[in-house]
Amino acid sequence: MKRFFFPFLLLAALVGCGVWSFPAWGVLGRFAALPAAPSQTITFLLAGVGHHYVGYHTRGTLEDDFTSGLTDTMVVVQLNPAQKAIKLLSIPRDTHVGAGNSTQDKINAAMLGGFDSSVRAVEGLLGLPLDGYLFVSIDGTKALVDALGGVQVYVPKAMQYKDTAAKLEINLQPGLQTLNGAQAEGFVRFRYDNLGDIGRAQRQQAFFRALLEKLRQLGTVGRLPQLAKVFEQHVRTNLTRREVGAALGFLLQKPRVDTLLLPGDFGRLGRLSFWIPDSRAVQALVNGNLRNQNQGTTRDPLELSIAIVSQDATRARKARDTLRQQGFRFVWIAEANNAGNPSQTEVLASTNLIDARVIKSKLGVGSERISGEGVLGADVTIWLGKDY
Repeated sequence: MKRFFFPFLLLAALVGCGVWSFPAWGVLGRFAALPAAPSQTITFLLAGVGHHYVGYHTRGTLEDDFTSGLTDTMVVVQLNPAQKAIKLLSIPRDTHVGAGNSTQDKINAAMLGGFDSSVRAVEGLLGLPLDGYLFVSIDGTKALVDALGGVQVYVPKAMQYKDTAAKLEINLQPGLQTLNGAQAEGFVRFRYDNLGDIGRAQRQQAFFRALLEKLRQLGTVGRLPQLAKVFEQHVRTNLTRREVGAALGFLLQKPRVDTLLLPGDFGRLGRLSFWIPDSRAVQALVNGNLRNQNQGTTRDPLELSIAIVSQDATRARKARDTLRQQGFRFVWIAEANNAGNPSQTEVLASTNLIDARVIKSKLGVGSERISGEGVLGADVTIWLGKDY
């Protein structure tokens, strides 16, 4: 009888695996690929699509969102093996891309022409060809986070807001915490502060970094069926099997994550408010960060514009005075908007990692990265922590 026990156990295990992975069969059949690091740069548009309403407080179907909704989030993602970095360039949804001042001139309205229309709008804005797109329904964020068992994020300030039409209720308190799906949706959608849509784009960058960190943890493998089900229901993409495999392989290498914000400024055209791109700064950012061009700098480091953000005024003044004594002329203390964990010092460069490394060496503490989460207008933002 014993000789039949092991084959029976093996068969039971195989059947169990089949039942466990059943939700993943559809998407794995189309996109299953062994993780393999990309041999060349892959650049694509990642966009979140908002709800489409067919009547007062009446939402259409999920497919209506993809065919009639507007993009709520737009991020150009680049997998860059040469620099071992993932680049995330956030494009505010109110970015002006037309010739007039109507709602059709905001980049989020490009979605009304379909997925390819949004891709063409981004390519025209950046002067950069994209390899594909990945669109996610607004409910997909919530479902993805729940499928992962939550994502740890530092919430910089209290966030409260209620929208009965969108069935959105945000009630978050400050601090490092693990957000569930509904909380994460509130975190990435909240925009009711003095930075509006720009503050939201910066918080989305913090969320993406946390999400990537969770996705590359080994424990995530056990959640593959749930993740595949989310992908099947809430994602539309034209990325190939090879590109999906390259993305998975690249994540396993634990690349550096650079977050960037489209350069521009707040402005009004007619009765509407826009994010007006700075065309020269946009091209400088694209050339320096997305075209693999030299990341070096020829400017005098002492000319850097440096913002210090801290919850401790005494510590902030000490850092400011220290840098000024070393010859840095443009150093100021800024209001804390979307600062990170106050226990750890981080030095954020808006576009050039060398800038952050220079300032970090002068402080003698902290970590450095390229990030669009810093103070607007600053070359370098110092999130000063208790370790200083």
